[in-house]
Amino acid sequence: PGKLQQTLKRSFVRHGVGLHSGAPVYVRVRPAFAGEGRYFVVVPPGTIAEDEEAGEELSIEDQLSDEEFEDMKVEFFKLSLLDPEERAKREAELFPGTNFDDEEELDLEVPAGGAKKEKRIPASLDSVVADKLVLCTKLSAGGLTVSTVEHLLSALEACGVDNARIEVEGGEELPILDGSATGWVKGITDVGVAQATTAGGKTAKRMCLKPSDPLIVREGDAFMMFNPEDKSRLSYTIDFTQKSRAIGKQSFTYCALEDGLYDSQLALARTFTTLDDVQQLYDAGLIKGGSPANALIAEDAQYYNPPLRYSNEPVRHKMCDLIGDLALLGKEGNGGLPVGHVVAYKAGHDLHVRFARELLAACKK
Repeated sequence: PGKLQQTLKRSFVRHGVGLHSGAPVYVRVRPAFAGEGRYFVVVPPGTIAEDEEAGEELSIEDQLSDEEFEDMKVEFFKLSLLDPEERAKREAELFPGTNFDDEEELDLEVPAGGAKKEKRIPASLDSVVADKLVLCTKLSAGGLTVSTVEHLLSALEACGVDNARIEVEGGEELPILDGSATGWVKGITDVGVAQATTAGGKTAKRMCLKPSDPLIVREGDAFMMFNPEDKSRLSYTIDFTQKSRAIGKQSFTYCALEDGLYDSQLALARTFTTLDDVQQLYDAGLIKGGSPANALIAEDAQYYNPPLRYSNEPVRHKMCDLIGDLALLGKEGNGGLPVGHVVAYKAGHDLHVRFARELLAACKK
């Protein structure tokens, strides 16, 4: 309560391969207006890749420090107050060799949302595909689909980016990067976060769910539970005893207000699997982009590719996934994580989403 919606200060790009498809993918995460929320746009081949190959000259603010960029905006404001003749002289002094009659010359990258009519895939529960979610979270709208969105959405939610336009080029699956959310977090922290405004320049309040009653959702011996509390807290337990003694049983509780920053406590944790599952998934035509470089692999009582980034890295990664899936509760620039204590036991993407739907329905009663 009392917080205002935020967005990115500037855009950033990440590229890599999809974990399951193996296809090369580019993703550009851009600022968006307050109230637009987080949404995906599938862009034509070459849209992002060609900009990357052209280099940093395409974006002037990426060549400047934040202070220099702010100074430049002040100078442009001063120029706007001058008559045309004086303005032309001052422009020539400040920016020799620059043609200001060419609108393409300066791409100041204001929030891009709503600039064109396009098919958008909102990062919300309404977009989650009807199929059972096992290996990743998949969204679809307007005949378009994006998958493996949980790591990026987790980073955006945890870093306070409520509104973002996410452009995807090269495939339906977001790049796995190193298997964790840290590459997305670095992109966010490199460009910074700023207060979001509407197209009309107004700010908007950031709201989030605060259910007043307990809730439990079960699936076999797995369950998720909500208990009212005055702050957002997450607890997760996994049990891989039957698959890997290296992973075994692990539990972890996290509250951002008490336990430190997301980037140090959760973001580094990689997706994980067992050596037996690797073979089965590969035989099924999946994990074409998987490797020891982007997943933690357990082999009975040991890890195939140590060292671990945390002693309990697998359960921390599950919590990272949970934050990404709960981020789907956030619509129109509002927060996804509910205020209260969310407990997950042996859960996965499908149960995460089922729980989020029932929590939302309970708040509407």
